[in-house]
Amino acid sequence: MWLGIYAPQRLRRLILANTGAHIGTPEIWAQRIATVQNSGMAALAGVMLERWFTPSFRDNHPADMETIRNMVAVTDPDGYIACCGAIRDTDLRSDISAIAAPALVITGTHDPATPPSNGCAIHAVIRNSKYVELDASHLSAWERAEEFADAAIAFLATEERSDG
Repeated sequence: MWLGIYAPQRLRRLILANTGAHIGTPEIWAQRIATVQNSGMAALAGVMLERWFTPSFRDNHPADMETIRNMVAVTDPDGYIACCGAIRDTDLRSDISAIAAPALVITGTHDPATPPSNGCAIHAVIRNSKYVELDASHLSAWERAEEFADAAIAFLATEERSDG
């Protein structure tokens, strides 16, 4: 979104998936940062799996859950803390109306981190946008990979046809 606002010449299209122009509260991010500082990344792994995937997906994909749990556990804590700070301090709600590039906004119906209301708010403000909601949680590209890919490919293929 930032590129769409401040460097629009650098892109022709945007896919904005499971995101928001403003995410969470300062208190939520402070709590995440404190957890990592006090207990390390492994302390967040279980919580992230619960937020990132629906219960049925978690139950039916134990190998995927173990892969992601391990990925979170070995994530650099300093990098994660810096990311939390960047997200905490970013609020593009009043700026995204400047985005002129076509945008595909994808949300997950069950996403507690960036709920569909976040995506709907983006879609309502970006005048040349399309909205898709998948029956997924926060990592909709993983949980509904085929549907996500189909939506992205269809959106990007539109440009190829129009550019001729």
